[in-house]
Amino acid sequence: MELGSGKLITTDIGSHLVLSTVIDNKIQHIQAIDKLTATVSMLVAVTAGAAGPTNKDDCEVCEPRKFQNRLTCQELQTLQNRTQNLAGVKRLCEKIIDEAALVAVATKLNSYAVAEAKLFLDDILCGNNIANAANNTQSICNFVNSLDANKLAAWKVCKEARPNSAGIRLDWELVQSVSEYLTNSNLKAKLTIDGLDRLVRLLKSDANYVGSCHTCAPSTSTACERLPYLQVYLNTLKNFTTRYALNQTIPGFARFITGEATSSGDLKQDGAYFLMKDLSATTYSSSVQSFEGTISSKLPGFPSAYQCADCSYDVEEAGNVLVDYKSVGCSWSLAGKKEQQFRQYLQYWSNATGQERSFRYIFNAEKMTLQQAKQKFVALFNTNPSLYYNINPTFFNRILLSDGITPLSNSTQFEIELRKSNFWQNAIFDFVTVAP
Repeated sequence: MELGSGKLITTDIGSHLVLSTVIDNKIQHIQAIDKLTATVSMLVAVTAGAAGPTNKDDCEVCEPRKFQNRLTCQELQTLQNRTQNLAGVKRLCEKIIDEAALVAVATKLNSYAVAEAKLFLDDILCGNNIANAANNTQSICNFVNSLDANKLAAWKVCKEARPNSAGIRLDWELVQSVSEYLTNSNLKAKLTIDGLDRLVRLLKSDANYVGSCHTCAPSTSTACERLPYLQVYLNTLKNFTTRYALNQTIPGFARFITGEATSSGDLKQDGAYFLMKDLSATTYSSSVQSFEGTISSKLPGFPSAYQCADCSYDVEEAGNVLVDYKSVGCSWSLAGKKEQQFRQYLQYWSNATGQERSFRYIFNAEKMTLQQAKQKFVALFNTNPSLYYNINPTFFNRILLSDGITPLSNSTQFEIELRKSNFWQNAIFDFVTVAP
């Protein structure tokens, strides 16, 4: 099919099909067609320089390499003419052995603005940028041989997320993680909530993610919340979403993603990471019924003295078990809203036949030992033994007195038991566990 003096050429660059032609020995890209949505984008004024030689054995910009497809040399020559970055183009030629992958990368770069294409070629040169130094083994410049059009698209997403920070776009493992996500349409759909891609949002500076990346400046945070490398967090988020949203609909999932996992700030992100890591473990066997609900919604009619309308649980398991994850340490205590939440958990608990309800606290073992976690509750009970006992006497009447046979039956006996140095080992505290 003729177009002027040239023929139409279709190139598959992974996410798109690019329609091009050669007119007067120059390449002109006409359209980019999204393979997933069939959306057509007109590539106006993306005209290159000389199309280069037509002899497949002669490609000056990539000497001494030879190509089977003349379009490969044409795209690379066009890239060189547009960016004037011969070193970057030659690095692509030398490192990307698969010709189909090479032409796809070059074609996609030729669809970018000149400044953006030039920036990418600079990034793969292991230049003077400290984050991209050759001795940084995790820099993208050391993995040019593994580049393809999808990873180039991921580099662009990272670059656009933080245009003033080179760090995240240079982190090869992060680029790979984003690339895998962008090519998984089902996963992407689950994490696009209210029109906003929540995973991509985490890449942006306003997400205030305090974890570092391989090519970012080292994190200097001294806070108790020490998040992992960004790509580790993203991979955990993807695994969690795959397990709990891809093939099922669990109430509260979107609320957890928007309000915790991809919200701004280290406190929520740290807690969300701990929860997602634990729930993504292959050994986890409990059936998740819901996320991020209010405790009162599971048992209406609490006495007003202990009512906490918005006190929430993190996870509801099968069997009426409410779970709260705590990635805390340092100077954490059960005070304020956390104390109100615990009171409501006490009210929720029941061992009545046919009405069994319970709760669990799971603490981050990297920040707190099991003994330390249980002693937090001992300290809380000691502030007012009578008050806590009377919230739910049945909960505490399971405690056996010194004879090991007789259960306690009043708050005075409870106060006596609290004075024992090893009381934290009592079975009453089985609701407290730790996880790595």
